[in-house]
Amino acid sequence: MPKVLSTDQIKKNERPSYWNYLVSSVFGRLNTIPDQFGPFSGKIAYSHMSSATIAEVSSSQLKVIRPEKYIQDPEEDFYKINFQLKGDASVSQSGRTAELKPGMWTIYDNTRPYEMQLHSDYRQLLFVVPRSQLLNRLPTIDLFLAQPMHSNSGMGRLLFQFIEGALQESEEINAESQTHTVQMMFDLLMLGLANSNPDPDQSVVPLSASHRMVQLRQFIASHLHNPDLSADMLASHLFLSKRYIQQLFANEDTTVNQTIWQMRLERCQKDLEDPRLANRPIQDIALSWGFRNGAHFSRLFKQFTGSTPSAYRSQALHAYR
Repeated sequence: MPKVLSTDQIKKNERPSYWNYLVSSVFGRLNTIPDQFGPFSGKIAYSHMSSATIAEVSSSQLKVIRPEKYIQDPEEDFYKINFQLKGDASVSQSGRTAELKPGMWTIYDNTRPYEMQLHSDYRQLLFVVPRSQLLNRLPTIDLFLAQPMHSNSGMGRLLFQFIEGALQESEEINAESQTHTVQMMFDLLMLGLANSNPDPDQSVVPLSASHRMVQLRQFIASHLHNPDLSADMLASHLFLSKRYIQQLFANEDTTVNQTIWQMRLERCQKDLEDPRLANRPIQDIALSWGFRNGAHFSRLFKQFTGSTPSAYRSQALHAYR
C-alpha cells in the first residue's frame, strides 16, 4: 500500500500549517492557503517508484502557490503531471491557465513559479518526474505546460489508468520492475502528448534515432572510467528501455558492449602514445578507463591493434624521439 499522510490526527486550528508542511515535503516547497470557511482536512497517499513519485492528493478548498523564491533548489527539479479526479481547478504558469474538471490533466514545471486554485474540495492524481528525464524524451515539452488535456478517453485515459494502477500496486513491485514500470509510463505519456498537441506547427515527436545515438555515445564517453558501465546503466540514467537501446546499436551493426570496449581501447591507445605518461604503469592506464584487470585489457588490446600494449607503447614513444 502507498504511504499515507493526513491531517486527521492534528488539532483543527493547526491543520492548515501542517498541510503546508506535508505537501512541501512530498512535492517541493509550496505555499498553501486554505479557504477561510469551514474546517480543513487533507490526505496524501504516495509512493516513490524508481526516480518518480506517484501520489493521490485530496483536501478542502485552497490555493497553492509556488513563488519565485522557492525555485532555486536543484533537488526540486521536476515536472508534475496532474490528473483532476474530483472538483474543479485552475493551473496557471508562464502566461497560460488550464481550467481542469474531472477527466482532465495538465503538466507544469516545478522550476518555474505557478499557481493552482482549487475551487472546492478536490482529489488529484500526480505523477512527479525529474525534468532531465522528460526533456531527454521530449525537448518540446514546454508546449504542454498549463495546457488542458483529456484523460477520460484515448491515450490520456490509458495513461491515467496505468499510473493509478501503479500507485495501488506499488508495494508489490520490486526495484527492477519499478524502473521498467516508470519507463512504460513515459512511453504512454509520450503517446498521450502526441495525441494532444496544442501546436501542430511544432513537432512533439521524441528525439530521432540519430539524435538518441549521439546522446548515448556522449553518456558512454563521459562514463568510461566506471567499470559498471553497461546497457543497464544507460537505460537507468537516460530513462530508456534496455531493448530500445540495444536496437539502436544493432541498427548500426554494433552492440553497447562493443562500443564501450572500443571507446575504452581508443582512450588507452592515446594514453600509451602520450610521452607525458611514459612512466605510468600500463595496468593503471587500463584500470583508469574502466577495465577490471590487466589481463583482460591486454587480450582485447591485442585483438584491437595487433600489438601488445607494451609493444604498442614502445613503438609509439620511439616515434617521438
